[in-house]
Amino acid sequence: MPRRVPRVSVVIPTRDRARLVVRAIRSVLAQTVEDLELIVVDDGSTDDTAQLIGGIEDPRIQLITHDTPRGGAAARNTGIQASRAALVAFLDSDDEWLPRKLERQLAALEAAPPHTGVACAWATWIDGTGEEVDVSAPTLQGRVHAALLHSCHVGTTSTLLIRRADLDRVGGFDESLPAAQEWDLCIRLSRSTDFVTVPEVLVRYATSGDRITSDRDAVVRGHAAILDKHGEAIAAQGSDLEAVHHFRLGSLLCLARRMEEGRAELATAVRQNPRHPKYIAGWTASQMGPAAYRSLTRGNRALRRWLRRWRHGLAGWAAR
Repeated sequence: MPRRVPRVSVVIPTRDRARLVVRAIRSVLAQTVEDLELIVVDDGSTDDTAQLIGGIEDPRIQLITHDTPRGGAAARNTGIQASRAALVAFLDSDDEWLPRKLERQLAALEAAPPHTGVACAWATWIDGTGEEVDVSAPTLQGRVHAALLHSCHVGTTSTLLIRRADLDRVGGFDESLPAAQEWDLCIRLSRSTDFVTVPEVLVRYATSGDRITSDRDAVVRGHAAILDKHGEAIAAQGSDLEAVHHFRLGSLLCLARRMEEGRAELATAVRQNPRHPKYIAGWTASQMGPAAYRSLTRGNRALRRWLRRWRHGLAGWAAR
């Protein structure tokens, strides 16, 4: 007799995070929506992940193992392929859901127009001590393609609930990207489906640990890939948006101490929007070396206040 199809499939990719993934799993099993299946994809762990997951007695859990590591995007795609529900949600193994996460998003999708295929939510960012340090509060509603070409407004993969048909249509996650996979996925989804956001914190997002976002080189390559992959669509929005991407990439390169490449990207941003004070200030700061650039843009508060005043002065000049 075939198994009954659940309402939601939940995919958790993990690698060598045995105790963290158990916490994530328990946050899924504690959902007020109980009609779900939980697919945990172990991406070649060398710790006791399998044993700890095997010790959780719940028939809704399915463990799939990659013999060798293939990356988070590949693990999520494996989970999508194994899923049976019409809706798929994702949870990173070091994050947690609040109990009503799926309930709220399912209600939002049911109330939205029929061509809505993605539900987002707000997330609180948690540091290594467990303190809340920030909140990601996207406002995506309806047609959001232009907004997503500007920035990754979804915040994190752990907030997403997506119709399986839409995931199949766009081909799931791009496994060639070293970072920004959720941003790329949502850009592709937004070409033909609407988004809805639940304006409520439903996810606890861990900002510490060995996340891919802590690997500066991977983040740089991920942002460069977004600019390369979606460059034509970005250019169609105008030079101001192109400048945003070149400035962002240049800043990341400078923070990764790749100053020559960073200066080139920052210079491109200035050429594309020559009267933007932030771009001029960023390019000028990049001439002072990596330590000075970091201090001026991310470091000492007094220096940052000075930089803001300088930008303000430049803005006044640009308005003349």
